[in-house]
Amino acid sequence: MNLGVAIPGIRRWTARALVALAAMLVLVLVVGIAASDRWHATQYVAWTPQWGVMFALAACVAGAGVMATGRSGRARRVAWTLAGAMVAWVLAVEWRWYRAVLPGPGRESAVRVLVWNPAWEKMSVFHERVLEARPDVFLCANPHPNADWVKLREGFGAPTYTLRQGTLVVVSRYPIRRFAWVPLAIAPEPNRPSWWPVPKTSAGGGEALCVVLDVPGFEGGMVVWLVDLPSDSWAWRGRVMADAAAAIQGFRGPFMTRDDGGRDVPEDALRLGQLLPHGGFEARPDAEPARGFPAPDLLAGDLNTPAGCWSVSRLAPGLRDAFADAGLGPRGTFPRKWPLLAIDQALLGPRVKAVAYDAVDLGPAQHLAQVIEVRHDAR
Repeated sequence: MNLGVAIPGIRRWTARALVALAAMLVLVLVVGIAASDRWHATQYVAWTPQWGVMFALAACVAGAGVMATGRSGRARRVAWTLAGAMVAWVLAVEWRWYRAVLPGPGRESAVRVLVWNPAWEKMSVFHERVLEARPDVFLCANPHPNADWVKLREGFGAPTYTLRQGTLVVVSRYPIRRFAWVPLAIAPEPNRPSWWPVPKTSAGGGEALCVVLDVPGFEGGMVVWLVDLPSDSWAWRGRVMADAAAAIQGFRGPFMTRDDGGRDVPEDALRLGQLLPHGGFEARPDAEPARGFPAPDLLAGDLNTPAGCWSVSRLAPGLRDAFADAGLGPRGTFPRKWPLLAIDQALLGPRVKAVAYDAVDLGPAQHLAQVIEVRHDAR
């Protein structure tokens, strides 16, 4: 074989293959950004981490520049410049590494919130793992039955306020003033192929808990939604989010009010009803029922949908991503050992600002936990 002839040919065909691969990656980016998960088929493209696609695209462009034959040095410099620009985009826009050198916002009076889905994973030192994160408020979905809540509350210190509804749990340093829980009852996606795996955790159809915490500076209390959505990867997220939003908006009570003695009373009965001799409440016939949850200051939980997808806006229109306020570095919460997908999210309302955001490994569950520090935004 004449290597002097073969090597340029190999380089030429390698360059063409890299250009073709780069074109495919560009298509993935365009579809993922423009179409997102507006359709069932495109959601799987949208779930591809954009930073991973950008790095792969940069490698293809740089490699094509190296492998191209008969090209001027200027063409190679252009290829390397484009590749460098893509990497810079990921570091600056996706990962926001500029925050590593800029002074961060003040954390005075910030509320430190830990959000975690252990997904029923058994662990002997559950309370120690949670307390390592030093939360003021702990929002938990699907804890294992052997979780030691007594030791967890002791670690929080007195006073501590707790609530469990369905499989959702709240432990807080701030008093719980009002709460409501609703099963979302999201139905499985129809026309599932027989070969598509059915996740064990999707049977419940999801649930949502609204808690109003008596946090200083928040008029009427800080409104927190803890949401846990089904993990069925076949389900179209556009429908899932719309169904979840409809279930929350269709909630008609009762909201519960917790008094200073720790007693939970149906709010509508307390406001519009009358106290009965045996200590219960009887609502008046004209009592106005609740109409959905109040707008959240913080919506957090396992949405089983990557951050940035269009469908999230159907559940939480007008909310912004806490990572956009204070996140830094690669973003992902699942799976824990290789967190490529940010399916655990924290979304903020206009009254709050995130001053810190991180995803931490509390092991051994399959999800990383989110740590968000938020404070009242006086703007």
